[in-house]
Amino acid sequence: MKKVDQVYKKTGSNASDLFVVSSEQEKAIIRDHFGYDDNEIIVTGLSRWDVLQDKSGSRRMILLMPTWRSWMDDWPEEKFVESDYYRHYEDFLNSETLFSLLHQFQCQLCFFISIPNLRRISISFNVRATP
Repeated sequence: MKKVDQVYKKTGSNASDLFVVSSEQEKAIIRDHFGYDDNEIIVTGLSRWDVLQDKSGSRRMILLMPTWRSWMDDWPEEKFVESDYYRHYEDFLNSETLFSLLHQFQCQLCFFISIPNLRRISISFNVRATP
């Protein structure tokens, strides 16, 4: 964690009336290290994850949701598919080790990539289906 308590502490020049955090763990950090009271800290969660529901039923499933890198926002498709980001995920998703582990543990991998400009880029990973 970054040491920013001197910048954002309650008695500092950047003090706030209300400190917004995403988890109870973060709330404890703000309370214990920044000097705010519980009523001055609100836990909002992360909207991206809070509505995520387990609909896998009896299936064993792994959800992989890598984060997007904003510095790639304006890249054309040709540059994106040549990037380390793309190549590493493609290599991982096509790895014999992954395939064997999914088969061994009878798991399904659900890969969801969040690309802000998805309308512009059409990508596909060459992943073989589990038998």
